[in-house]
Amino acid sequence: HLPPFASAPEVKEAQPLQIQVQIGDQAEAPRDREENTRQFIEQKRRALEANPNDAKACNDLAWTYLIAPDALRDWKAALPLAEKSAQLAPGPISRNTLGLAYYRAGRFREAAEILEPNLKDQVDWALAYDLYFLAMSHHQLGESALARDFYALAVRWSLAHQEALKPYLVELAAIQAEAAALLGVKDKEP
Repeated sequence: HLPPFASAPEVKEAQPLQIQVQIGDQAEAPRDREENTRQFIEQKRRALEANPNDAKACNDLAWTYLIAPDALRDWKAALPLAEKSAQLAPGPISRNTLGLAYYRAGRFREAAEILEPNLKDQVDWALAYDLYFLAMSHHQLGESALARDFYALAVRWSLAHQEALKPYLVELAAIQAEAAALLGVKDKEP
């Protein structure tokens, strides 16, 4: 069951999540993603050099470091950026990024504590992210039943909000896969 602070978002029945796959040289996709990520990191670094107090640039760069391909993932660089973004522009989006930074840093209790308020404040398209990260954080804390509840809710939320999630499907599918692997969830079960 969800903790008392977490009123379950209203979820309606929906069709399964669908992802469009582009046919092409599969070996090129990871290299392209890595190169695109490198370019985005450099773009955001330049933006921060020009304006060190740009909360959005801090948040975007932190997020990119946190979800980047393994070769570029860098929670140590992301954590101070996420903290600065949350200080400059407090709100659900910056809390989400800070929660993931805490998770990647192994600070699971802090991750859960920063993400939990988002269950009532987060925008629709971003709630699934909070739920998956809460699932992973609680799993790491040894709270398996709660972790599975958050995971199941994240899957149902994603299915019910496919239209709003369209721009994020690939990224969200990777996060769902990470959570499923950590929790030991099979493909067919929430």
